[in-house]
Amino acid sequence: MKNSRISAFLLASALLVGVGACSDSSDDDSELPEKEDDRPLGPDPDFPDSDLEIRSHFAEDDPESVRATLTDDLDDAYEVESDSDLGILSVTPTDVDTAELHPTLNLILPFRIGVWEDEAGSRISYLGPNSQVDIFEQNMGESAEDVAAAWDPIEESITDLSDGDPDISTPAAVTFTQVDSEHSASDLLQTLDDQAESQDVTVEHLESAESQNLIALGVEGETDSSSLIEEFPEAALVVPTHAIVTETSSGGSTVRYFDPFPLLSAIDSDLRDAGMEISSQVSDFLWDAALAE
Repeated sequence: MKNSRISAFLLASALLVGVGACSDSSDDDSELPEKEDDRPLGPDPDFPDSDLEIRSHFAEDDPESVRATLTDDLDDAYEVESDSDLGILSVTPTDVDTAELHPTLNLILPFRIGVWEDEAGSRISYLGPNSQVDIFEQNMGESAEDVAAAWDPIEESITDLSDGDPDISTPAAVTFTQVDSEHSASDLLQTLDDQAESQDVTVEHLESAESQNLIALGVEGETDSSSLIEEFPEAALVVPTHAIVTETSSGGSTVRYFDPFPLLSAIDSDLRDAGMEISSQVSDFLWDAALAE
């Protein structure tokens, strides 16, 4: 059973808070499409929503120097990988036993920090990971607390490099979303790979010692992930969309991810339309694979 556009409930939940942060939303009188079947749609009922802010610090040094300084500061307790093309630092705490963490926490780790050129030097931006951890805390307890504690020294290092207080975006809803399938995790991953090109989606299998089922979903076509990042560098903190595929006790599988729409809307209100398109495209792609015969 297919649904032409099944993101209605997901987008409606994000709109409750995310669109409130965007401009000119009161003039939009269009109606969202109705859900056409009884499948469960995100947000994931097992996890509460939380508000998230985009924080941007500013430093006098150039981006390359800032990335190098942060890498040196964090070297003893973190593994730091730098993508100079995207301006992203990926930071993983080495004193957290990631093998003992719930697989879903791989959606937060590694922490992603953006460092880009700014008029006065550099802009250092990140999504507040503690807001994401808050979603998991009631289900994962100490594991989530360990991840939250691992972020604090990173934020201290960023603050020490910065001039003054950070700019803080209007809070947006963090919507943790699920897609359920009767297919096994391995079969679902294979279907995603097989259907990706025909649906203008790219699927990258991310390396992870704890879970080989962590994927990054990029979109192509009218809204392109790469072009979006070129125009709005902070979008690299959100796209491509990271998702985790886990096996269920019944032999089926569940895909979980953070809906990109409210996160992109928090970065810039001009990203609202692109965020809705990416959210819808990712959701449709996952559900088509989940329900494939």
